[in-house]
Amino acid sequence: MGVKNPQGEVLGTISDFVFAQDGRIVFAILCHECYGDSPIAKDVAVPLSALTISRMKANDLKVVLNVDPKKLDAAPAYHLAQGVADSRWAANVYRYYGQQPFWEEKESKE
Repeated sequence: MGVKNPQGEVLGTISDFVFAQDGRIVFAILCHECYGDSPIAKDVAVPLSALTISRMKANDLKVVLNVDPKKLDAAPAYHLAQGVADSRWAANVYRYYGQQPFWEEKESKE
């Protein structure tokens, strides 16, 4: 599934999702610059809350990430071993995209 920013620039494609133990999607894994022979091709974790997903037609979804491609170039790379086990890394990724980690929202409501 392709991902663009609000200006219509292609940012990459969603290649996978990372789930928490409760089944909640924690991250979409975005393959950034994974087309052609780009030297900066990498997987980045993007909080689902940072994505805007809308249905254009019956089988056509539009996914938008409000970020400049240069910021995505500098985003922390995702490695399968990290997943959600490293909560500090996961929280830093959420904050990189201007999002509050959902597990901290639960703590502040209690």
